[in-house]
Amino acid sequence: MTDSMSESMSTEQTICAAVEQLSRLRLESAALLFLEGHWPLRFLAGHLLAVAAPTADLLGYGQVAGWAALLNDADATARLRQSLAHAADRRGMP
Repeated sequence: MTDSMSESMSTEQTICAAVEQLSRLRLESAALLFLEGHWPLRFLAGHLLAVAAPTADLLGYGQVAGWAALLNDADATARLRQSLAHAADRRGMP
Protein backbone atom coordinates (compact mmCIF):
# COMPACT_ATOMS: atom_id res chain seq x y z
CA MET A 1 0.00 0.00 0.00
CA THR A 2 1.38 3.40 -0.92
CA ASP A 3 1.71 6.29 1.51
CA SER A 4 -0.96 8.35 -0.28
CA MET A 5 -3.44 5.45 -0.09
CA SER A 6 -2.63 4.94 3.58
CA GLU A 7 -3.01 8.65 4.29
CA SER A 8 -6.31 8.73 2.39
CA MET A 9 -7.64 5.79 4.40
CA SER A 10 -6.51 7.47 7.61
CA THR A 11 -8.30 10.67 6.59
CA GLU A 12 -11.47 8.73 5.79
CA GLN A 13 -11.23 6.95 9.15
CA THR A 14 -10.86 10.32 10.89
CA ILE A 15 -13.92 11.66 9.06
CA CYS A 16 -16.02 8.57 9.87
CA ALA A 17 -14.97 8.59 13.52
CA ALA A 18 -15.75 12.30 13.89
CA VAL A 19 -19.16 12.04 12.24
CA GLU A 20 -20.03 8.96 14.28
CA GLN A 21 -19.07 10.63 17.57
CA LEU A 22 -20.85 13.88 16.71
CA SER A 23 -23.96 11.94 15.67
CA ARG A 24 -23.92 10.01 18.92
CA LEU A 25 -23.82 13.34 20.79
CA ARG A 26 -26.42 14.87 18.41
CA LEU A 27 -24.05 17.69 17.47
CA GLU A 28 -23.96 17.28 13.69
CA SER A 29 -25.67 20.60 12.96
CA ALA A 30 -23.59 22.52 15.51
CA ALA A 31 -20.36 21.05 14.14
CA LEU A 32 -21.45 21.85 10.59
CA LEU A 33 -22.19 25.46 11.52
CA PHE A 34 -18.86 25.75 13.33
CA LEU A 35 -17.00 24.30 10.34
CA GLU A 36 -18.78 26.63 7.92
CA GLY A 37 -18.18 29.67 10.08
CA HIS A 38 -14.49 28.96 10.55
CA TRP A 39 -13.72 27.68 7.05
CA PRO A 40 -11.05 30.34 6.33
CA LEU A 41 -9.16 29.39 9.51
CA ARG A 42 -9.00 25.64 8.78
CA PHE A 43 -5.59 25.91 7.12
CA LEU A 44 -4.09 27.75 10.11
CA ALA A 45 -5.71 25.31 12.55
CA GLY A 46 -4.33 22.37 10.56
CA HIS A 47 -0.81 23.74 10.73
CA LEU A 48 -1.07 24.50 14.44
CA LEU A 49 -2.26 20.93 15.05
CA ALA A 50 0.61 19.58 12.95
CA VAL A 51 3.06 21.45 15.18
CA ALA A 52 1.32 20.22 18.33
CA ALA A 53 0.90 16.61 17.13
CA PRO A 54 4.19 15.19 18.46
CA THR A 55 3.57 16.55 21.95
CA ALA A 56 -0.08 15.48 21.85
CA ASP A 57 1.01 12.00 20.78
CA LEU A 58 3.26 11.75 23.84
CA LEU A 59 0.30 12.72 26.02
CA GLY A 60 -1.90 10.02 24.49
CA TYR A 61 -3.79 12.06 21.90
CA GLY A 62 -2.67 10.26 18.76
CA GLN A 63 -5.58 11.47 16.63
CA VAL A 64 -4.22 15.05 16.50
CA ALA A 65 -2.00 14.23 13.49
CA GLY A 66 -5.06 12.89 11.67
CA TRP A 67 -6.97 16.07 12.35
CA ALA A 68 -4.00 18.13 11.16
CA ALA A 69 -3.92 16.21 7.87
CA LEU A 70 -7.69 16.56 7.52
CA LEU A 71 -7.73 20.31 8.06
CA ASN A 72 -4.76 20.90 5.75
CA ASP A 73 -6.55 19.12 2.88
CA ALA A 74 -9.39 21.21 1.41
CA ASP A 75 -10.96 18.17 -0.30
CA ALA A 76 -10.94 16.16 2.93
CA THR A 77 -12.48 19.05 4.84
CA ALA A 78 -15.16 19.33 2.17
CA ARG A 79 -15.86 15.59 2.57
CA LEU A 80 -16.18 16.12 6.33
CA ARG A 81 -18.62 18.96 5.71
CA GLN A 82 -20.62 16.79 3.30
CA SER A 83 -20.68 13.86 5.75
CA LEU A 84 -21.88 16.11 8.57
CA ALA A 85 -24.62 17.55 6.34
CA HIS A 86 -25.71 14.04 5.36
CA ALA A 87 -25.78 12.93 9.01
CA ALA A 88 -27.83 16.00 9.97
CA ASP A 89 -30.27 15.31 7.11
CA ARG A 90 -30.74 11.72 8.27
CA ARG A 91 -31.76 13.00 11.67
CA GLY A 92 -34.13 15.52 10.13
CA MET A 93 -32.15 18.50 11.38
CA PRO A 94 -31.98 21.75 9.35
